[in-house]
Amino acid sequence: SKFNLEKKHSLIQKIKFKLKDYFFITIFKKDSGISVQQFLDLQRGHCSFIALDGVKIANNPMLTVQSHPGRTGPSSVSRALHNEDITLYAIKIIHELKYSGFGSFDYMYDHEKNKIYIIELNARPTPWAHYSSDVVTNDLCQILFDRLNGKEIKLNTPKDYTIALFPNEKKRDPNSPYLKSAYYDIPVNDDRLKRALDN
Repeated sequence: SKFNLEKKHSLIQKIKFKLKDYFFITIFKKDSGISVQQFLDLQRGHCSFIALDGVKIANNPMLTVQSHPGRTGPSSVSRALHNEDITLYAIKIIHELKYSGFGSFDYMYDHEKNKIYIIELNARPTPWAHYSSDVVTNDLCQILFDRLNGKEIKLNTPKDYTIALFPNEKKRDPNSPYLKSAYYDIPVNDDRLKRALDN
């Protein structure tokens, strides 16, 4: 039998949702399901970015060094990744979606092949979106503000950095060396917030 365009589109969408449910959600039920992170068994990474009207403005690719809880839990320590592919992929996807605002790509990174596998798009600011250029390569907040106000945009040369995220890294290991060697993202000027997060 033949499908009209509307029914065909609906069927394709349903198939896509089923595939997404099966491959891109970590765990649905206890002791069941599949994780694409486990399937690829590579190092995880994430790339916070800003875009406007389908044009990528700036991004900060990183690799996950530590996570908590477990290997597939949220990142607790990340470091800079210098890889052009993630930027090229970001440009293409952002253009196709006509995306505006903050976002982040999650990906798996093959060190041997220097290859990126994008597995997820988070259409929101992530915990790595607010850093100044004193910490990361590009200050996404400042750059977006400048672009919206018609100011000249200057992107920085990629640099090396490592960030320990509070309170996740401290919960993973209270004696973690990253709490001293990396930039420790602790709210030093807000004792109430620090106490709330630390519990």
